[in-house]
Amino acid sequence: NSLTNSFNNDEIYNKMYPMSLLTNIFNLTIYNVDEFKYYFDSKINIKYFKELVYDNINNFQYVVDEILKLLNDINKIESSNLDLEGSDKLSDEDSYAIEESKESINNLNIYLHVFSTFIVKTCKIYTNIILCDEIKHCLNNIIVLIINNLTHHQKKYKVIDKTNLNFSPIDLLFTIKSCLLNLIYDRKNEDTLVLLFSENNSYTKNSITRISNILTKKNKIKTMEYNYLSFLDTKITNKLCNNKDIDIPDDLCDPIMDTLMENPIMLPNNIIIDYGTISRHLLTNESNPFNREP
Repeated sequence: NSLTNSFNNDEIYNKMYPMSLLTNIFNLTIYNVDEFKYYFDSKINIKYFKELVYDNINNFQYVVDEILKLLNDINKIESSNLDLEGSDKLSDEDSYAIEESKESINNLNIYLHVFSTFIVKTCKIYTNIILCDEIKHCLNNIIVLIINNLTHHQKKYKVIDKTNLNFSPIDLLFTIKSCLLNLIYDRKNEDTLVLLFSENNSYTKNSITRISNILTKKNKIKTMEYNYLSFLDTKITNKLCNNKDIDIPDDLCDPIMDTLMENPIMLPNNIIIDYGTISRHLLTNESNPFNREP
């Protein structure tokens, strides 16, 4: 019951629970035992595996959004009850609301751990899948979302009394760090990431360095890892500076994402769209997004 209540409604729970079980099976077998991975690789169905990766990133984002919302709720209650001396005096109603939110966060954290493990290992083992046209923008958006929330607006999610809370925002930053390092372990992927971050309008310059600095204070990053991420951040910054001088014509922008098309293709109804956008749509829906035809 407490797991069910952690979600907004039964529909979300009914979708997420079986997905978390399936993902955990992957984490414990294919991602942990060489024999399972060898068998999986020889029989892999790329389309279905891309679907699984895409769903996991979306589930990861949903759980992150819910946890951050609950942390913000706790923060608002605690902040509103602080007196001038910095001590808090909570009413029974506020105390109950905080404890209820903490329980929900702890339950959601179970799912977060499962999805995080899967995504981190996919970034290491199947970089070609997670950086394919269908998935890479989805991954980029969730990374930028977490970076923005936890490096630029972290005060919104600060909890004063961490009693009975089994989650720390630093764990999310550690997950992002692990994903990035796994992806740039193969240097040819670095240029893909630089392009993704530099074209993301929500990305703020030097954000990756801010992650590294926060993790350094918590002893959660090695010197070599810090250097790798700093080099990546420098390349993104240089790319961002160059992008300022480029004015992209509307005709070259994707009609859905409003970003420069990398690989333009024409749909049956003569609309030109980026291959990555339409292929991502087709992972879960086989209709034309503009007229609903097959």
